[in-house]
Amino acid sequence: FLKRPTDYEKEVRDIYICSGPDADAKGFYTSEGFVVIKNSLARKVVTPSAEDVIKRSNLLEDGSLIDHNDRSYIFTKDVVFTSPSKAAASVLTRSANGWRDWKRESDGKTLDEIIRK
Repeated sequence: FLKRPTDYEKEVRDIYICSGPDADAKGFYTSEGFVVIKNSLARKVVTPSAEDVIKRSNLLEDGSLIDHNDRSYIFTKDVVFTSPSKAAASVLTRSANGWRDWKRESDGKTLDEIIRK
């Protein structure tokens, strides 16, 4: 479900935030998918509802996620997910609707409100 980062268009983008217990991430939406930005925090504890959705081992094996503290991992680079929901689930470690969980940093509007109008 992960894509390799490519050169994203060099344009100003809306930044979205996704936060929860032990998680605090920023990202942006592209035609490639949803990009979680380097230095975002992802929760370590995975809820049973998310075990099938996220494939944490891939991110840990390739060094995209490393230990930050005893409760969180930190993204070491921008990571492209095929959907906003997979990005949110990987950050929050629970099943997630990324269209609602990612909120624009500037005004709190959801990704759904902005993109799907």
